Amino acid sequence: MRGFLGKVTIGLLALGIFAGAGLYFIDFIARQGIPVGSHEPPADDHAPETADRNGTATTTGALEALPPPPAEARSVTPPSVLPGPEITGPLTRIAPPTPPKRPEPPPKRTLYNIQVSEAGRLVAGEREILIAGIVPTPRDHTCENAQSGAWPCGAFAATALNRLIRRRAVSCVYRDEEAKPLVGECAIGKRDIGMWLAAQGWADVKEDAREELKTARSEAEQERRGMWR
Repeated sequence: MRGFLGKVTIGLLALGIFAGAGLYFIDFIARQGIPVGSHEPPADDHAPETADRNGTATTTGALEALPPPPAEARSVTPPSVLPGPEITGPLTRIAPPTPPKRPEPPPKRTLYNIQVSEAGRLVAGEREILIAGIVPTPRDHTCENAQSGAWPCGAFAATALNRLIRRRAVSCVYRDEEAKPLVGECAIGKRDIGMWLAAQGWADVKEDAREELKTARSEAEQERRGMWR
């Protein structure tokens, strides 16, 4: 009987110890702020609050709050560079301008059966052509020579040009195709007729002639060629 009572006493003591430990554990959890029966960790009082899709403030510890955008953009233009234009509205793309068309070169006209009216003046049918930059030498023009006196340099000049052409085709580029007489730069193949007349001394050049013609005329006079002899 004593043995049975001893066992009952030991069992009651053990049950009291376990009950006391359980009450102590529940009191400890309550002091830490953890609801009894909940497995969620305690809230972090220092975590920033963010808003969810519905606008409700939520607490998160993983994301940091972004700083607010600046009220004005900071200028990074160096002092030595002019700032760009102030933008006051939305930007729109502007189509690039159409490049201007290059002017087409004047057409080259090919003439046949050329007649030499005088050195610097040609005739093709009903068309009369003046060589650009050249002062035509009249056929009846005479020149003075210190040794032989006067001589018909105009007729000599026309004959020399006629021999150069010799019924060959002449190509001309006119300054104005409606002008009368026509004025243009003419050539036989690659030989410029105006340059040939000036270089051979069979014609004078105009004041507004291109520099190549003026240089050729001066060299012909210095070397006493053509009517400068």
